Amino acid sequence: VGRLALESKNPAMLPAKCGIFMQSTAVSELSKGRPVQDILLGVSKALVGNYLATLAKGKKLLPPIVFQGATALNKALVKCFEDALGYPVLVPANCSYMGAIGIALLTEENMNGRHSNFRGDAILDSSYRTEITHCDGCENNCELLHLYYGDEVLAVSGSRCGKFN
Repeated sequence: VGRLALESKNPAMLPAKCGIFMQSTAVSELSKGRPVQDILLGVSKALVGNYLATLAKGKKLLPPIVFQGATALNKALVKCFEDALGYPVLVPANCSYMGAIGIALLTEENMNGRHSNFRGDAILDSSYRTEITHCDGCENNCELLHLYYGDEVLAVSGSRCGKFN
């Protein structure tokens, strides 16, 4: 999508404050025969404009500017940020994972060597199973979903009366 947007010769001017209005305008422009490249670059410019006007409002953005998250893989968004800011925007090779890596490092730092109950990939272990039961402890007759690891009940959901919360 980003590469296609960068082929635009005349980007559409789309409203940036409301996604519904943006979508409506984009559909209208397409129905008038506007090239899809112009619509896509217009969407990219509007998204960048919205970000800078809302989330970055009042903040001075100075280089180095690092764009992280999978959205940074969209070349049109990178170009629109560079154009709007007047600075190069760096996109790390592992941009899609930077948030996860960052939270993992912060978690490790905040654990202070304590043990974690986080099971990670063990969730794929076949020792997990679910079981549905019905509780007749009150007039709600709740259908309960039990999550087991081995014989240990990890969670129960579906309790309308709060008995299993």
